[in-house]
Amino acid sequence: MIPLFELNTNLDITTIIIDGSPAYIIDNFYKEPEKIADWLFSKESFLQKFSDSASRNGKDFQDKRIEIPSQKLPVFEFLEMLCGQQWDGKQEEIITNQCRFLRNSYNNKYKSHYWWMHRDLGYNGLVYFNDDTVNGTNLYNNDAWSLYKTDEHDDPWIPKDNLKLIYTFKPQFNRFVFFDGAKFAHGMAINDDRYHCDNLNNAHWTTYRVNQVFFYRPQELSS
Repeated sequence: MIPLFELNTNLDITTIIIDGSPAYIIDNFYKEPEKIADWLFSKESFLQKFSDSASRNGKDFQDKRIEIPSQKLPVFEFLEMLCGQQWDGKQEEIITNQCRFLRNSYNNKYKSHYWWMHRDLGYNGLVYFNDDTVNGTNLYNNDAWSLYKTDEHDDPWIPKDNLKLIYTFKPQFNRFVFFDGAKFAHGMAINDDRYHCDNLNNAHWTTYRVNQVFFYRPQELSS
């Protein structure tokens, strides 16, 4: 049974302007985040884009996703009103991200490199479910975007000197962040080795960097 995904009452919405674009931060987003996290991340996940022969996913790191069919939840409608865009649900789905990294020289690049960046069709929302204040989400200037339109998992570490970091959303358990993923190239902020491990065998979800993700798009792109 799908939990309620009930929002806390009287949410305190912080609005910030990043390069002229409104972004939103809401702490204490869900009323019962522990129950939601346990339900979400107990589900079977799959490696994203694993079929690509050049992919390092499953070899040097795990970038996994859960997609759960659902009815259109009230949280989806609340976020539509907040950003003025339509929920990008071709199907009613609850979507998560789960990532961790093999402890090796390749992934030690986090000290001098940023993780792969990408853009989406509209606003992106993330609810963080780790007790973590370091490994959030980076927004970048788009000037270098054309240089890194490579497959996501082939060689995802990009030298920091090649990108201009504009803003970093700091994570916090049950914190929601919302930004224009079409305007800004963005990606995981990996700033320490908390999610590095000695092998990639299945482990408890708390050893992964985990979040729930929401995708929106302008109405003209929704038809």
